[in-house]
Amino acid sequence: DMASIEKVKNYNPDWIENEFKSNRVENSIRYDINDIFTLRTNTFYEKMKHKARNINITYKNGYSIGDDSWSGTWSSNDAWQETKNYGTNIYLDSKFNTGSVGHTITTGYSLSESTNYKHKDEGKYYLYKNNMTLGELKKLDIPRTGYISFTGYDTIGEEALTKSREWQFENILIGDDIVFNEQWSALVGLNYATIVFNNNQNNTKYKESKLTPTLSLIYKPFENLTTYATYIESLEEGTIVGSYYQNDGEILSPYKSKQYEIGAKYSMLDERALLTASLFRIERANQYTDNTTTPKPTLTQDGEAIHQGIEIGLIGKVTDNLTLMGGVTFMDLGIEKHTNKDIEGKKPIEAATKMAKLYSEYNIPYINGLSINAGAYYTGKKYSDEANTDILPSYTLYDAGLRYSTKLGNYPTSFNLNVQNLTDKVYWTNGNMLGDPRSVAFSMKMEF
Repeated sequence: DMASIEKVKNYNPDWIENEFKSNRVENSIRYDINDIFTLRTNTFYEKMKHKARNINITYKNGYSIGDDSWSGTWSSNDAWQETKNYGTNIYLDSKFNTGSVGHTITTGYSLSESTNYKHKDEGKYYLYKNNMTLGELKKLDIPRTGYISFTGYDTIGEEALTKSREWQFENILIGDDIVFNEQWSALVGLNYATIVFNNNQNNTKYKESKLTPTLSLIYKPFENLTTYATYIESLEEGTIVGSYYQNDGEILSPYKSKQYEIGAKYSMLDERALLTASLFRIERANQYTDNTTTPKPTLTQDGEAIHQGIEIGLIGKVTDNLTLMGGVTFMDLGIEKHTNKDIEGKKPIEAATKMAKLYSEYNIPYINGLSINAGAYYTGKKYSDEANTDILPSYTLYDAGLRYSTKLGNYPTSFNLNVQNLTDKVYWTNGNMLGDPRSVAFSMKMEF
């Protein structure tokens, strides 16, 4: 069915919309106390509002399926909701020596909070009763009685806003950047991370704390070559399940991810270019959609998703006017520790085993400040289901652009024209969504 989707920019009815409003205030301070100590701090506050009309299409045999259930085509009309975000951090850096060994020790604390507010009558969901072609779907009117049934509230957004969900992320850390000599150095750190979540809509919550280390050993056998080995752990929040799923409002468990990496960086062409290579392994919770449940699918976690492979990159100035940046990634993907042994060894959903990119920028001679750029980006095939039966084909995207840098008065100014998806490639980003069509953007940046 994916291959039968014609090259049309938008199958959505005209009344589909997503509207965002955001205001943000941020302040950063750096204070060099003396030659040893530096204090850094940052604080921000953000208020966002969002409302939406969306449609979820189940497409089969040339039709949008309407069977008056959540497994068919349905749409939603959501009232304005509000989110308030707050964050602050403070870090103290200290530089000193113990004998011949140099240290840069950072200690610090960070806190970020997010609170979501919704109306009790937050929205309506409409279940379609009849099948439609994509052309008929495009011309569909705003849902009315007759060809739909609905769940939700009689009103939308008339009740008062109430606190819906609260998140809190807290980190207490210490790290030491140690320099033993010109060849050997290390980075050692510990972070005590805490995640707190409250869902006031269904009275569920969790609080999870973990001590996570960061270890890195760096060796420079000679001036142009740096090698390293790194181990990192981090506490990642559990997903809050959305209304698309049977287990709407459930909080999936937070988990500790692990990353192992060894690599090298080689400076060449009189330090005009940098060649990098690394071997890596990432272990994280395996999250997927269980389509066997009714009337909706269930979002769940089971087992570990393993991403391991090799990455090679090159960036540098080939000539005075030409800069190139490229890279390739090859991964061996797999699922381990799954309760269903038939799933073990399958590939995690929506992860490609092969990726590549090439980007170039050329400064036009004799036209001071004018440059052109182009890029090509390849993503290999992926799977959209846990059983690895639904294939998302590979695709290559091309971008191009122009930049002109000058001064307006005493202010450095740049003008940018960028075209993304130059060939207007039709591709699937995941099992439910087509990628963006060709887009053209113009921007101006002035530095004061």
